[in-house]
Amino acid sequence: MDDGDDRHGRRRNHGVGRLPESDHADATRRASPTRGRHASSSPIATLIGFTLTAVSPGEAVIELAASRQHTNPMGALHGGVFCDIADAAIGIAYASTLAEGETFATIERNINFLKPV
Repeated sequence: MDDGDDRHGRRRNHGVGRLPESDHADATRRASPTRGRHASSSPIATLIGFTLTAVSPGEAVIELAASRQHTNPMGALHGGVFCDIADAAIGIAYASTLAEGETFATIERNINFLKPV
């Protein structure tokens, strides 16, 4: 077991969304993080099993204790699971910067994998 493993020996994978530093200062002044919307209680978080562990304006950290149900046929974390975690982290980070009543949706996402996760 290394620092990236949980107590059951499962690999922890972190999806981190962060806005550029120039946008972060504005976000801190404008919005409170997610204003009561919690990713960990959303249907997709329940389905995949990830947890929102930290959020501040323009930043979100999500953890997943990956297990066999999250793997591809080669035994690595399935790319679709990783994409969902990344999308959630980026979405939460962005949502934390919105003014009251503003909404958003992911229009496009592209992730290029260089090695198995």
